[in-house]
Amino acid sequence: MAAIGGCLGDDDDEENGEAANGDENGDENGDENGDEDNGEEENGDENGDEENGDEDNGEEDDSPAIAEFTGTGPETTDSFELEDGFAALRIDPIENIGVDVVTMDGNVPRSAEWDIRNYQGFLPLSMGAGEYELDIDVDEDVEWSITVYNDPADGATALDLPTTVEGSEPEYTGPIDFEEGVTASVEYEGEGEFFLKLYALDGEYIEELHHEDGAFEEELEIDYEEWGWVLITASEEYEITFDASEE
Repeated sequence: MAAIGGCLGDDDDEENGEAANGDENGDENGDENGDEDNGEEENGDENGDEENGDEDNGEEDDSPAIAEFTGTGPETTDSFELEDGFAALRIDPIENIGVDVVTMDGNVPRSAEWDIRNYQGFLPLSMGAGEYELDIDVDEDVEWSITVYNDPADGATALDLPTTVEGSEPEYTGPIDFEEGVTASVEYEGEGEFFLKLYALDGEYIEELHHEDGAFEEELEIDYEEWGWVLITASEEYEITFDASEE
């Protein structure tokens, strides 16, 4: 009986051993498979993050806003580079602030104070390519922000016409190919000042297209035979449609 008991005991040990091995193998395989699954998920997350990051970066690269500065009181900003094309500063506040655009050798090709209010906080720059910094002149406790816009002429593609611009704040549009003749149908619903100005593809100022106070509707014929940009200065509702002139 003792021998039989011993044999039964050995069988039990083997069965227990197989069960243990099964548990170990199951655990190991399960863990390995789980790790692989987790690895795939992690890689998926990483790849997704990288792809999203690339898309985000692509969107940022396409934006005409190339620099943004904020501060309190007088300050000289870091330098930034402009390419030939349309360039402007969006400035807040628009009163009691002076801004000098300064070259790296100390020249001041653009100095603005009253013009900031005149252009309702969207100040065009017609200075050409180069490296610049901004000198901000305000009282010590005044908070300010400035965004630098630059839409380069190099590689620019003309807008398909007709194209419509709507808004209630200063803006610009282009480039537009004016060679075959272009009209601008303007509807302005405000009571304040409204004007349109024309700039060459490289950002040089050409002429004022229209200037009026108060609401109006009008179709303007733009007499220009090259590509260019149009600056819109208004602080109330407007709608402008640019279209090819009728032959």
